[in-house]
Amino acid sequence: MGPALLSKMDMLIWPCALLYCCLPVAAAVRLLVPGGSSRACTYLFDKALRVFTIKVDGEPTFALQLADVLDVKKDLRGTPFAALMDLPPPHAVSGEQLKKKAVSIFYRSPKQDKEVLVLLLPQQYDQERFYACMKILRWALEIEMKPRMNADI
Repeated sequence: MGPALLSKMDMLIWPCALLYCCLPVAAAVRLLVPGGSSRACTYLFDKALRVFTIKVDGEPTFALQLADVLDVKKDLRGTPFAALMDLPPPHAVSGEQLKKKAVSIFYRSPKQDKEVLVLLLPQQYDQERFYACMKILRWALEIEMKPRMNADI
């Protein structure tokens, strides 16, 4: 195993190991649903940090392969919920609160080319941490997938 391969492996292993220590095994959040209301849910990552699962009470579990995540944003632009950003502060999902708590996850699904999932995290700190972790996981997966894609050519 040469130094270039070792450094590439280190680039994949260390961020993921760090994230595994920083991410909660399960966290209670709110899931924004059509109509602007939110539902209590729990998100989980598998041990390999490849599957993101959302559990909403009384509904089937939703599992998303992180390889299918197209983008992660800290706002609602480009989502069906963008109009909520104009709501004044007395609303539970006012624009001010959404800026501090919302994370939009755009993903590829069998039904459509692009779908979106919006989570409302408890605090702005949680939003920042979740957003950064998702970006790093996507980055690590992209690096890992590039050699496989080039090998298929």
